[in-house]
Amino acid sequence: MRGQAHQGHPYLHNGEKVISMESGKGYVKVLFFDVSRPWEGFTANVLAHKLKPLPLRYLHGQLPK
Repeated sequence: MRGQAHQGHPYLHNGEKVISMESGKGYVKVLFFDVSRPWEGFTANVLAHKLKPLPLRYLHGQLPK
């Protein structure tokens, strides 16, 4: 559902990968990260409707159908 963030789900925000740290509408906390440099991650509050959902990956990188 667009406009609703779900905790633990991956999203794109302005072209950057993020993970939602909480569920909700309005402003939600997300974690910005780069898998090649995970020590540089930071959190920010963003509007949930600005998040574009990415597909969830299962164990071993499989994507749901």
